[in-house]
Amino acid sequence: MKASRDEPQFREELEFVRRELDDANAVLAAIRHGEADALLVDTVDGPRVYALKSADEPYRTIVESMSEGAATITADGVVLYCNDAFAALVGRDCSRLAGANLDGIIDAAVVRQLVADPVSRRFECVLTTTDGRRRVCQVSSARHATDEEGIWCLLVTDLTGQALRLRHDAIVEATDDAIVSFDGEARIATWNRAAESLFGYAAAEAVGRTADLLVPPGERDAAFRDARAGRTFRDDAHCVAKDGTRIEVSITASPIRAPDGAVIGVCAILRDVRERKAAEARIAAIRETRQRELEQADRQKNEFLAMLAHELRNPLAPIRTASELLVRMTGGDAPTNAVVDILRRQALQLTRIVDDLLDISRITRGRIELTREPLELASIVAEAVETVEPLLIERGHRLTVVARGGTAHVHGDRVRLVQCLTNLLTNATKYTDPGGRIEVTSAAEGGIATLTVADTGTGISADLLPRVFDLFVQSERTLDRAAGGLGIGLSLAQRLVEMHGGTIRAESGGLGRGSTFTIRLPTIPAPAAAGADESPRVPLPARRILVVDDNADAADALAMLLRLDGQDAEAVHDAHTGVARATRGDLDLVLLDIGLPDVNGYEAAQRIRAATAAACPRLVALTGYGQPGDRARALAAGFDDHVVKPVELMELRRVIADA
Repeated sequence: MKASRDEPQFREELEFVRRELDDANAVLAAIRHGEADALLVDTVDGPRVYALKSADEPYRTIVESMSEGAATITADGVVLYCNDAFAALVGRDCSRLAGANLDGIIDAAVVRQLVADPVSRRFECVLTTTDGRRRVCQVSSARHATDEEGIWCLLVTDLTGQALRLRHDAIVEATDDAIVSFDGEARIATWNRAAESLFGYAAAEAVGRTADLLVPPGERDAAFRDARAGRTFRDDAHCVAKDGTRIEVSITASPIRAPDGAVIGVCAILRDVRERKAAEARIAAIRETRQRELEQADRQKNEFLAMLAHELRNPLAPIRTASELLVRMTGGDAPTNAVVDILRRQALQLTRIVDDLLDISRITRGRIELTREPLELASIVAEAVETVEPLLIERGHRLTVVARGGTAHVHGDRVRLVQCLTNLLTNATKYTDPGGRIEVTSAAEGGIATLTVADTGTGISADLLPRVFDLFVQSERTLDRAAGGLGIGLSLAQRLVEMHGGTIRAESGGLGRGSTFTIRLPTIPAPAAAGADESPRVPLPARRILVVDDNADAADALAMLLRLDGQDAEAVHDAHTGVARATRGDLDLVLLDIGLPDVNGYEAAQRIRAATAAACPRLVALTGYGQPGDRARALAAGFDDHVVKPVELMELRRVIADA
């Protein structure tokens, strides 16, 4: 009986154990296959959860594969764990970061604020790498969900690249230039707002289309060819907008490269240049108009100077002639000679002013040609001193001429070099008080000839010295020191010296301390000595001469001087009378003014030559128009020679001898 009662109970207990064993086998199988993360176990202290080590593996794999940095730290900022992405952000190996402090990587104050906050939070901070670079990062932090205190989990995202991309995108969208990128097949890849505004296509309409949408194939080929070859292309081209408008743009096309350097596309910056081109056209038109105006003004200036010279030379001619007549008619007594000297000096000074005005105009326009020949330096000094001698005597200056280094020769235009030195001497006499000293020194050394003019005059101020050779620049005048002149002599001298390949320099110790001007010219070897002219002087032949000039004083005075010089001369005062008299066939020489009223000298000469044919007397233009073009025009009109008023007696005798 007893055995029969225990058997059901035994079987029940056996079944319970079997079920427990099956459950245990199922748990073990689940653990073995990684299907369980934790176990819930009843203990004397109540149920407890035990996490299985295998449960961390999937999460660890996820964390290790993330592109964001992940780390766990203590409240003191000590790194307990970090993934490779975090290590790469700070520039250290994971093994070196474990156990290291974040101090120096993240600001300590940020770490203190982070661990003081018990809740999860997200913020931005600056992370400093081991090589000193600073990265803007976004940090998400959360306290570790365990019983352990003081452990925080960090998720770090590098915003530097993203910030640069955002900044780049903002710049591209904000610029006024159309910026369009193309892929390797010349299809539009990106299209900014300025491109939409310029061409009228929305980005959705343009992206994916080929470059033919904007630029005709012939105009785009060069840009794409250069960019694909790795070169930057810059040029202007015509694009076509959505509404068919042709838009002129400047294109800068640059290659887009992959990390390995391969060209994978083209970036083009297109700038609307229509306004610029229109402005350039307006500026060009204005410049052209201004150029025409300047040329017209220059022509008018030259015509004015030529007319001024003519009008000034006309009264100079009878003054010079009258001074010669006074000497001839009075026998050259002392009072007469004194008066004549005054007339000569003042006429000579006025003649120089007129010549300087015309010369500076011709030099400015490049119209002066030098007649070069071997010249002895001493002869240039002698002629210049002789020219200014009357002015030196008048002012009572003491002149000293010094020659150093033996005889020197230069290759130059005698008239122009004498003119340069004369201008310097004239300047010295003007700005040196009566009784002052002027010294002219010539020297040659090392292939360079120097001509120096030093004076004890008023000197040059420091502010004027750099501009002393500028046109129309003069030192300040006072009422008791009106030195005269127009401020062109020094400028003319500088330009003529430079035309000879030389230099000119001004020096002064300041006001009241005199000044020194130095001309430097390259020397040449001494030329072979020419044989002496032993031919006897031939007396001037007597000629029958007609003077035609509407300035009666000039014509009558010149005829009178010619008669006193042994010539048979007469004067008339209009072209018609002159032509009628010249065509009688008994004249040897006609001195004919150009600026005659009614019929000018050119036409009068042509009439005389046409009427007399082979019996035509020698025709010489005697005129105040003295520019090179005036001489060429006179010869072309039929004149045999051209002489500028006021004519020197020696020049006049040469003309008579040639008749």
